[in-house]
Amino acid sequence: VNFDREILQLIREAKCLARIGVQVPESAQIVLLQEEKFKLYYNELKYALDEYERVCSLIVPVVAKLLKPHLQTLELKLRPGMITLTWTSMNI
Repeated sequence: VNFDREILQLIREAKCLARIGVQVPESAQIVLLQEEKFKLYYNELKYALDEYERVCSLIVPVVAKLLKPHLQTLELKLRPGMITLTWTSMNI
């Protein structure tokens, strides 16, 4: 999952600044308010991709030939998330 670690650093720093009473810039406040959502998205995406990789690694070659059309369909469904969806996409 392509998640910029600087977002987590921004969240930590914004929290520290807020604790000591320093005004946090509005853009950082917006990210801070979405902290749980970002972490949830990251964790769910990572879990789904890890499971996909785990399950694919368990497929024996004989069965892989039978599952090939289904795996290709699944990969087509996953492709937009690998290519066109980003953290700045709408509704994220």
